[in-house]
Amino acid sequence: AFACSGSKNVIMSLWSVSDQCNKNIFLPFYKTLKEGKSYTHSLRKAKLEYLLNADPLHAHPYFWAGFVISGKNEIPKIRSYSSGMLLNYYIFL
Repeated sequence: AFACSGSKNVIMSLWSVSDQCNKNIFLPFYKTLKEGKSYTHSLRKAKLEYLLNADPLHAHPYFWAGFVISGKNEIPKIRSYSSGMLLNYYIFL
């Protein structure tokens, strides 16, 4: 459905993982994307950073290995927007 609607990339989890683990992987992922790295590089770096900081229980592959990328491995074009307040957001194209 995402590909049919025009999405170039989809990042998905192959199984359910806690929101805390998601946050600990995807904050570094988006930070690396903003630095101009590709999707696969950014996800790999985020997973490695997660493993360096995870306790022994959460270092199990169940918590990080299920995230995969389907689509083009390219460096995204980034558009930055500001709402006029303290909120800034980015769209990765």
